[in-house]
Amino acid sequence: MPAAKPQFSGAKLAALRTERGLGMAELCRAVRPDLSPDTLRRWERDQAVPRYDDVCGLAYALGVDPGYFAAPREPADDEEPDRARPRPRLALVGAR
Repeated sequence: MPAAKPQFSGAKLAALRTERGLGMAELCRAVRPDLSPDTLRRWERDQAVPRYDDVCGLAYALGVDPGYFAAPREPADDEEPDRARPRPRLALVGAR
């Protein structure tokens, strides 16, 4: 089964914007000139999902990695949780 795309977290965007002390209009101008506060508001309320280039613009303007905005993914009911794979042991060269 193909890996699911991480979902965008509007709550993380809203919290970080507020923490940085930025208004909606100010952040919009920093991301791209034609970005409207209404669009940003929809992203923050999870009513719309930004395009990848906008996520990168948000990340740059707010000083974080684009992956910061990924929401944790809940496993489906029929899906088993990920199992940690054992790490292979490395042999040290020259060790006895």
